[in-house]
Amino acid sequence: MLAGELDGDDEVKVKAWISIHREDLFANWTLLIEQGTFFKIDPLR
Repeated sequence: MLAGELDGDDEVKVKAWISIHREDLFANWTLLIEQGTFFKIDPLR
């Protein structure tokens, strides 16, 4: 996170989602830099 705060449970959920989707996030970052597009990543269920 760059700024702001989350409740403890929400922060744990966000970190879990990031951990699960680390490769997707990197792929999206690369697509945005190279092609200006991205794909949707499923929410944490």
